[in-house]
Order: sequence, then C-alpha cells, then structure tokens
Amino acid sequence: MILKINGFNLKINIFYGKNEIWIPVPDSCYTEEGCEFQTKDAEYRVAFHKEGPDGEFGYRMEYHASYDTRMKLQLSLPEEKDYFHVIPCNIYGDNHAEEVRIGEFPLLTEIHPEASFCSPYWEFRADRAAVPLSALCCAGGVAAISVDPYSEEEGKEEGGLIRNGIFAALPDSFGVTLGYTNDPVTFLNRSVPAASTGSRGRKAHVTGKIITLDCLCLWTLNQSWMIERIL
Repeated sequence: MILKINGFNLKINIFYGKNEIWIPVPDSCYTEEGCEFQTKDAEYRVAFHKEGPDGEFGYRMEYHASYDTRMKLQLSLPEEKDYFHVIPCNIYGDNHAEEVRIGEFPLLTEIHPEASFCSPYWEFRADRAAVPLSALCCAGGVAAISVDPYSEEEGKEEGGLIRNGIFAALPDSFGVTLGYTNDPVTFLNRSVPAASTGSRGRKAHVTGKIITLDCLCLWTLNQSWMIERIL
C-alpha cells in the first residue's frame, strides 16, 4: 500500500505478532483506506484518515485475538535518499557509530554485529523517548509518525495496560507498534544490556498521526512546531 502525502510516497506494511514472530499481512488485505485481516482466531485492522489542510493523516490500529499478540505499522521511503533516523533522545542517525566506543549505547548500524548494542533495527517503549514518535529525514524532507504510548486492553479489569512502541530500521523504515518489544535488547544503562522485554494483549487499539515536511530545513528550525502538530 502506498500513502501519498505532501509529495512523498510512503510505503505501508502491516505486521502482526504470533509466537514472538512478526508475520506480514497478505497484500490482498490492503485497501485505499487501510488494511483488514481476519483468521478464525484473530482480527487485525488499520484505518487511515486525512486530517487538516496540510496533509496530515491520522490512523487507528487495532486487534482482537484469542492469543497474546501485537501489531506493527511500518512506513518506508524507498524512493528517497540520504536517510537519517530520529527517535528523540534515543536515535539520531547511527548515533555516531564510527566515533563512539562500541558497546556503550544503542547504535543503529550494520557494523559490529557481534556487539549487543549494534543493530540495524531498534525498537523501544514509546514512553522512553522524549516524544513518542519516529521520524525519517531524507533529501526530500522528513516524514514522522506518532503513537499514544499506552493502550488499555479491553475487557480486562486489572493489569490491562499495554505499552506501545516506536522503531527505526535501516535503511529507510520506521514506525510504531501496538504492544512494544525492546528489540534487540533492553538498554538497562551504559554498557549494560538486559533481556528483551515487551507488552502484549488480546483486544486493544491505538491512534496516532503521520506528518511530512517537504523541506528538511523546516524540521531543523521548527521541530517544536512539527511535534505540536503530530501530537
């Protein structure tokens, strides 16, 4: 599915989680408005809607399953170049992977695959970022997606809080998750990785926004303005 926003062609891919594996939703389940996938055990839906005069899109992502699950909304910009990922206070490009001491902080990179803090994919709890969004800067501007950090598991009276996630992936993918995983590891503190943690549920939904700017200088000069719009 391609979502056309402000001159960008955002490629959309939806995944659902089962047995701790991400499974892509079949191409036949996509429509012009989103995606709907059903099995005898689960239902997964994503719906997009335009918001405001500047090309923002809102989304709603939801699932209802007989097993503990999660869901991923992935955006990518394969037609662009000069990528630079941003998850506020977590990821800025590759976090200077070629200059820092390896093994002290999460690095978005393909170098040193033997190091626990080096990975081409990083996912965090959304409430661990300064702002719960993932952005991709490129030669054509910037695209970003936000997510509500928390969802309530419907029909569960106690312990029903689901913590949602944000992620960045090389070279050009970024997005959000309904139910998070610290992937590949949990960043406990400097140079100390811990086992991956996560949050799952059986019936929940989350909302957020997708926004783009066709000039990277606007992102540089007006990050607070863009953050206000996307939240």
